[in-house]
Amino acid sequence: YRLDDTELEAYETWIKASKVTPLSALNYIAEKDLKVSLSFSVDSQSWCASLTGKKDNRLNSGKTLTTWSDEPMDALVMAVFKAQTVFKDGSWATRKSSNRG
Repeated sequence: YRLDDTELEAYETWIKASKVTPLSALNYIAEKDLKVSLSFSVDSQSWCASLTGKKDNRLNSGKTLTTWSDEPMDALVMAVFKAQTVFKDGSWATRKSSNRG
């Protein structure tokens, strides 16, 4: 799921309003029973943060939500924004016709 321009602007506003930190993002991930992975792509020179629902996660078991950024902590926090705000702590779904964000 890639964020559109409006969602990217909402992300910037959310960061400022919620004062989210990498630690609070990790706490959210733990509370929601998710696994987190950070990896760096040499090809794209960017970081990927992946959230994966654990086996007993009732909404997202086995599903993975990814986010890319130039900075690893931005990717982590943006992944939490997607899970918490875009998907409203619900089931993750793919937008059918978008290739950016």
